[in-house]
Amino acid sequence: MAKITRLGQLGSTGISSGPHLHGYVLNLQTNQYEDPGIHRSKFLGVRVGPNRVPKYIPDEKGGLQLNPAAGLTMTSGFGPRNTGIAGASTYHRGRDYAGAEGTEIFVEGDVKFKPRPNEGGYGNLATWTTGDGKYELGYGHMKTLGEASDLTGGKVQDPSGAGTDPKEFLMGYLLGTGFAGEPKESSATKMKRQLVQQLLQPAQTINPMELIASLPNPYAV
Repeated sequence: MAKITRLGQLGSTGISSGPHLHGYVLNLQTNQYEDPGIHRSKFLGVRVGPNRVPKYIPDEKGGLQLNPAAGLTMTSGFGPRNTGIAGASTYHRGRDYAGAEGTEIFVEGDVKFKPRPNEGGYGNLATWTTGDGKYELGYGHMKTLGEASDLTGGKVQDPSGAGTDPKEFLMGYLLGTGFAGEPKESSATKMKRQLVQQLLQPAQTINPMELIASLPNPYAV
């Protein structure tokens, strides 16, 4: 299962005409911004909304297009522009994608996420570095930002449990979330985790549902 990182929520912080994502690509070797339109493949891991639909999907010509199901509309391209908004750039170093304020944005894959709140005209800025360390990608104007450790290292669970390791399935079931290895947990959750780790030894072959039924109630007094 792929690693999922929560970037935050689409918003209109900083200098903005309305809720949108300002997406950019910064080449860390040249320190120059490049048109995200020619780097769409670098955004293949971006997931949008509660169902985490891909931002980009293949088109009929073998390229990539904005996914209609993501609910985003490109409103400004890369290069010279005149928005008429005081303080807005006259040379746009990214692309803008309008969407519903509060839409959750995630990225899937091996990335290094760095939230940067209150970054001037960008507002709240979510940045992440590609796995090869050559590019920094970012979304400006975020309403909220995820934390650097938020969901990172978690594994998305298969809701059906099919093809899932029994230990991971059981962890997700007991924790009441879709993630195994969630970094923040209550004392009750920690107790349940320790219990599962004690009961599930590598040599055991066990039915997760039978084990769930046999577990004691950690809240009983």
